[in-house]
Amino acid sequence: MKTWRKYRAYKRIQTLWEEYKVSAKSDKTRLDVKLDKLSEFLDSFQQTYAEFKAPSNHGVSLDSFYGDCSEVLVSLLDLVHRSVTASYRNYARFVDIHLLSFALSA
Repeated sequence: MKTWRKYRAYKRIQTLWEEYKVSAKSDKTRLDVKLDKLSEFLDSFQQTYAEFKAPSNHGVSLDSFYGDCSEVLVSLLDLVHRSVTASYRNYARFVDIHLLSFALSA
């Protein structure tokens, strides 16, 4: 991978990550928008990772490009937790409504 391509890939990933962090910090942003931002970041991250793993890049260190990914991991876990919690709440409402309608019809 040529140096200018590395730089462009790095800047793109950095920009997408910053966009995701802004949306993730906002309580007004809907969960599906946050997931879209994260998905766009992860797609770009994965594509760049695949280019790094190509046989022509045997001397390139992935750590030197991405650095510490702890923040990404923590954000992923937080988003998964929020998504599961939201899904559970929706399921609980669905069950409550059906149980109420069943009780009223009996």
